[in-house]
Amino acid sequence: LEHASKKGKNYILPPLIVAGGYDPLNVENVEHLAELRRLADEILDRHNLPPSVVLSPMSDDGRDNVFENASITFMPSVSNEGRSSLLQCASVWCYTPHREHFGIVPLEAMDAGLPVVAINSGGPMETI
Repeated sequence: LEHASKKGKNYILPPLIVAGGYDPLNVENVEHLAELRRLADEILDRHNLPPSVVLSPMSDDGRDNVFENASITFMPSVSNEGRSSLLQCASVWCYTPHREHFGIVPLEAMDAGLPVVAINSGGPMETI
């Protein structure tokens, strides 16, 4: 964002979609999402960019429109169909779980022809 803001007002950022497993009954999940969104919105506001959006895990309605209007979209829970759609439209896949024992998602992304960026820990060290 810092680099993009130096490009001028007409510079358009590609959408960033943060997707992953989420349990609304897990207090740590709820707190972590709130913290990520707060940090994202602080950065976006500093650069006069639209605020982040959190999509309800229960609805797929209007997602294309949301992607066009938000700099960052949080998708706390993604169905199998939703994940397939993301894999089809993504330019790159970032995988961040620390100490993941295996991690099938990077393999699915590579199978879809996407470059994968992952943390240097756990299973992705072997599969990527």
